[in-house]
Amino acid sequence: MPSRNVENRDRGRREWVGGRFCPPLHVMEGGPYRPQITMWLELPEPLVVACHVEDPKEQTTFAQTLREAMRRPLAGPPRRPGRGLAPVSWTPRLCCQRA
Repeated sequence: MPSRNVENRDRGRREWVGGRFCPPLHVMEGGPYRPQITMWLELPEPLVVACHVEDPKEQTTFAQTLREAMRRPLAGPPRRPGRGLAPVSWTPRLCCQRA
């Protein structure tokens, strides 16, 4: 079993990178709309820890998707990143209005 110091050192190396975008497709169920996708990746392995797909009208905040990713990651136990990066200037409204 690894020591606590090793676990803490490894935790500091895990970096999460998040992004939000609208793919060039439309969902037809419930009326046509372009979905919004928020993804969180854990580095140095390219591991997807969260992928949130929704109608942009739902207005789930970026912070909410991060909290959910920490509580229920797609892979591994619940955890917090050592560091996290996200494009601060991106908003769903600007992203999803592009044709």
